[in-house]
Amino acid sequence: DTAWHAYEFTAAEMDIYIAKRKAQGFTVIQCALGFPWEAGAKRRKNGEGEFSFGGEDHRDILRPNERYWRQVDLWFEKLENARLYAAALPFWGNRKTLGLYTPE
Repeated sequence: DTAWHAYEFTAAEMDIYIAKRKAQGFTVIQCALGFPWEAGAKRRKNGEGEFSFGGEDHRDILRPNERYWRQVDLWFEKLENARLYAAALPFWGNRKTLGLYTPE
């Protein structure tokens, strides 16, 4: 299954989601872990209301928010305990948004 926004789940919602997907026969869950370059503050918070990174605009990837990433660790632990695999995309973004794309 694909759960791009699994980071938005609370711990209880993770349990519900994982149990349902396990019962449906899924073996791999694809998800994105952080959205530091998404527009809108809501889309960059996890289920506990934490941003993935610090800084004035919460986009400084050199200042990870430990509370946010502990929730990511919990997601992986819950998947592992359910014997499901994670296909994780570390960050959602694009080269243009990140300033890495040039027409040359």
